[in-house]
Amino acid sequence: MMRCVLKRLRRVWEKVQVSKAWLMVAITFLTQFLAMGFTFYSLGIVYEPMEQEFEVNRATLMMLPTAMSVGGMLMAPFLGKWAGKGSIRNMMCLGCLAMGVGFLLSTQVTELWQLIAIFGTCMTFAAGTMGGVTTQALVVNWFQENRTMALGISMMGMSLSGAVMAPVANSIVSSDGWREAYELFGYVTLAAIPLVWFTVVGRPSELPSSNSKTVHDGMHLSAAPDDFSMRDGLKERNLWIIAIVCGLSFMATTALLNNIILHATGEGMDKADAAFLVSMLAIGAAAGKLVFGWAANRFGEQRSLMVAIAAQTIGISILLVDIPYAALLSSCLVLGVGLGGVMPLGAALLARAFGPAKFGPMMGLMAPIMIPFQATGPPAAAAVYDSTGSYDIAWMGLVVVTFIALGLLTLLRIPANKEPAAT
Repeated sequence: MMRCVLKRLRRVWEKVQVSKAWLMVAITFLTQFLAMGFTFYSLGIVYEPMEQEFEVNRATLMMLPTAMSVGGMLMAPFLGKWAGKGSIRNMMCLGCLAMGVGFLLSTQVTELWQLIAIFGTCMTFAAGTMGGVTTQALVVNWFQENRTMALGISMMGMSLSGAVMAPVANSIVSSDGWREAYELFGYVTLAAIPLVWFTVVGRPSELPSSNSKTVHDGMHLSAAPDDFSMRDGLKERNLWIIAIVCGLSFMATTALLNNIILHATGEGMDKADAAFLVSMLAIGAAAGKLVFGWAANRFGEQRSLMVAIAAQTIGISILLVDIPYAALLSSCLVLGVGLGGVMPLGAALLARAFGPAKFGPMMGLMAPIMIPFQATGPPAAAAVYDSTGSYDIAWMGLVVVTFIALGLLTLLRIPANKEPAAT
């Protein structure tokens, strides 16, 4: 009798744990929606009024995403180590606080350098704790068999934020101004803190009554091992290959997303139509996360990543051709599908190469390698425009960059049994 009761209680507990795992996916979906939608995807909308207010050129404006990239490069190793051994819940709450305060401070700036400083500190910290290594580590901690799909669904928050926030931000900025938009973003982000605090559990082992056995998908996870060394991590060949491949891909992505609205309006397109290009990219990216989540389980992460980067190459190449608006939307959709797959596939490859317990610290080491490429994209593309009056040479350069990424990806070697077995 007692044995039957215990068995039934165990089954109920396992169902609760499975539900908790997918709740982590839902929460990270939300925080990444806020982090990316309010900053990255809305930047293209506010560039034009900022350009007029601060009387600067486009290359100078691109210091905003560049400041975030450089700040992220400096913070990432520490955030990765914190995510591996500390409280992920605390990290995410502090990230919401930093972003909310950062947006409210942004409404008071009088010089562009002040805004750059806020983006390089508050927004950078928020991006790394409401998204990035922190949320990826949280999802990896809870999943093994369905990891790539879970990462993809979680990261759909970033993609769908572009589909939603580009037109929403355009509407607010057009009617009220960019400062009012940032004030609203700040209050909404602060309101998310209680939700994160009461729902996030960093690891299955942190659950009450956890018996340190199988938790979800046949795995139990604890914090990163005490003997983990950054120096040893940087000696790993696979880390460098994954980081450079993803860095080159993100270089193309950030350059395009930060300049495509300026490119489209410069070609005479209505700003609302130009903003919808970003929405189409985001919709494609959301679909790409699901498509490549399925593909990774069927064909493997490495092959799927090759296809994702190839889709990016095709999408960017089409921008070099004078095509109708409908065809341009299709190009953005293809490009979005590709870029949507790169981030979850890169994270899944890293987890497979080094195991879930080391994922956070290794992700933290990956960012300083990856971000310099990413930071170069937006200002380089803008500088090409400032010099030539056209983005064509910039788009050609991005095509070359994606070809280099594809070539490097063929050098990656991860043994089938590399990831530690579940216990």
